[in-house]
Amino acid sequence: MRNIRAAVLLFSVSLVTNDAVGEVELAYSSVEAEAASEYQVGDRRFGPSFIRLIATAEFAITDDLTVKTVVSPCIGSYSTEQPEGVTQCSRERLVEELTLSGIGDGFDFSIGQQIITIGNSEAFMLLDRFNGRDLCRFARLDTQNKLPNLIAQGRIFSGASTFSLTFAPFSGESQLADTNGYCADRFNDFGRFEHLDAPENKSLNDWAGGLEYAVTHDNWGATLNVISTREDLFVLETLPALNKTRPRTLWIGGTASATFGGIVVRGEIAYAPERRFSLAPEAVGTLATRGIATNGVDERWNLLTLIGLETRKGDWYLALQYLNDRVTGGPDLVRDSETHTASMRVRRTFANERLAINSFAVLDMDYRDFAIRISGVYELNDDTEIEVGGTVYADFGNEPGYLGSYEGRESLYIQLRWTF
Repeated sequence: MRNIRAAVLLFSVSLVTNDAVGEVELAYSSVEAEAASEYQVGDRRFGPSFIRLIATAEFAITDDLTVKTVVSPCIGSYSTEQPEGVTQCSRERLVEELTLSGIGDGFDFSIGQQIITIGNSEAFMLLDRFNGRDLCRFARLDTQNKLPNLIAQGRIFSGASTFSLTFAPFSGESQLADTNGYCADRFNDFGRFEHLDAPENKSLNDWAGGLEYAVTHDNWGATLNVISTREDLFVLETLPALNKTRPRTLWIGGTASATFGGIVVRGEIAYAPERRFSLAPEAVGTLATRGIATNGVDERWNLLTLIGLETRKGDWYLALQYLNDRVTGGPDLVRDSETHTASMRVRRTFANERLAINSFAVLDMDYRDFAIRISGVYELNDDTEIEVGGTVYADFGNEPGYLGSYEGRESLYIQLRWTF
């Protein structure tokens, strides 16, 4: 599949560049080296560690066409005993980004392996469905964990309005560690899917497409979004009933933001009538007594709403978010549920912004689970910076929730970055 993606990507870029007229010029370039290591306090062992080189180059083909590439060779491992590699340092993904971008009179476009952002939430995922996540990156509280994906996007501008069309022909799947590795826990136990790797089984890839209409003014902005995603389809020779399964999700929602004095208020909403593939016995089987033939699909309706506040005053930055996630289940397959989660980010800069102290905290209000990540970044000079930080988890409830499952897995980390 990686070969297919690369072939489609290179072919798409070559179609335009071969017909381009003019001399190709190097418009921008940079080289950055990064070394990072994390120590897991609870188990007293090293977690993700890696060394990688990040080279970026932008080439101007014409005045209106640009090609950007990011190449990132990397060496990494969880520990000397578990050398599987860390997901944010993939040996299989040498080319992180390769994107062709163009601009014209009232429109622009980009196509290639890239990262895009849909919505205005931080860390939480509502409408942002085109890039997968690295769910192991430093115990998940790193919010910069999006994975590049082959995406085409076009935008048309008219006054204060923008109309966007986005399409990803391949899956924006997330990456998880090996079940025996650093990130394995009861939420990431993919052992129950092992039989899907059998040679007689097949898997069709996801795709995602979306439309967005955005309006932007001086003090406010809003979007309307419609996003359709198709999940993995597993075709099992041993379960013919699943061959016609077509899991899908339709996301309908939007965003809004407004500035009042020095405070920015933002909101986001996403509603999803959803059909999800499931290996649960009640989903795979046919509930004859109720006349329900599920063919291995759970049906549910998901409503996510978020409100956030952020403000800056001098060297201080503060951001608050509240997320409500309500699930209404289908016939006897999914329980109705409602969860509430909050987050807070505080940032303080010193010494003419050469030193920054940053904290990001998440609170699961239902399970009373808490996690906080604190870091300090210092610029040694214009080319070198060092970052030191750690993550702490706490569980105050009676049951381990999403964050509580990590209690006792506190960690410390250090990163060094050089720009050449």
